[in-house]
Amino acid sequence: MVVDCSDSRVNEGAIFDADPGTMFTAGNIANMFEEGDVSSNAVLTYAVKTLNVKHVVIMGHYGCGGVAASMAPLPDGYAERWLGHTTLLALPDPADLAVQRWILPIRKIYETSGRPEIREHRERVQRLLSSTPTATSTCTSTSAGASEWTRKRVARMLMGAEKIEAMGKEEEIGEVKLHDGAFWALVEENVKANVWRLGRSRVIREHHEAYTKALSTSEPLHPVYVHGWVYDLETGVVSDLGVSAGPPGWVPPPGGVQGFPAMRGA
Repeated sequence: MVVDCSDSRVNEGAIFDADPGTMFTAGNIANMFEEGDVSSNAVLTYAVKTLNVKHVVIMGHYGCGGVAASMAPLPDGYAERWLGHTTLLALPDPADLAVQRWILPIRKIYETSGRPEIREHRERVQRLLSSTPTATSTCTSTSAGASEWTRKRVARMLMGAEKIEAMGKEEEIGEVKLHDGAFWALVEENVKANVWRLGRSRVIREHHEAYTKALSTSEPLHPVYVHGWVYDLETGVVSDLGVSAGPPGWVPPPGGVQGFPAMRGA
C-alpha cells in the first residue's frame, strides 16, 4: 500500500512500473495519515485486514504544494479563531479552512522543528514579520490591520506572488522553490511524522499484537512494515528515509529498505 500526494505528477504506476492491480494506493494533500480521519483509517484497515498487504509506504515528494502552504504565515487571528480547540467567534468559515486544518500537523512541524534548515527559514520569516514596515503609507488601518496586512504580504511572497523589502533592503528570503533546503527538509520531516502516526495507529498495533501471538501457533500471519520514502520529481529517484518500522523487535536493515521489487507486496 502506498499513501502519497494527490499531485498528478506523483503517479505510482509510472514511478514503480507497476502492473494494474499490484498496488493499493491512497492519495491526499501532502501524503497525510490521520487516524481520526474516516477515509485515512478506512483505507488502511481495508489494506491490512482485507488485502493483507505486507508493506505500507508513506511517500512524499519534493515540491509538494501542501507542504509549501504550511510554511506561509496565516492571517492575523486565523489560528485562534478556526484552528484551536474552540471557536472564539461565530464567524463564517473561510474558504480554505478545510485545507488549513488538513495541513495543520505540517505547520506544527514547521513551527517547532529543530532541523537547522527549517529553523533558519522560520527565524528569517519571523524577522521579516517583525521588521517589515507597516502599511501606513498605503493603508490607514489599525495596528492589528497592519499586522494582518504584513502577514498576507509575507505569505504572498513565500508563494511567489510578490517581494517585500524589510529594514530598508530586500530581505534574504523569497518564494519557496523546489530546491530550497527548508522546503526539502520539511517534506522529509512530514513523511517521518506520518510514518510515526501510521505505525502507532490502532490498525497497525492490533496487527502487530496478532502477529506476535501467531508466532507461537500454527496460524499463518505475516508481519506488516511501515516505510517512509520521498520521490524526486526531477530525477525520478525514490529515496528511503530510513525510518521503517515493523513488529516489536524488528530492526531495519542497514541503509534502509531499498528497491521496489523487494516491496512487491506493497
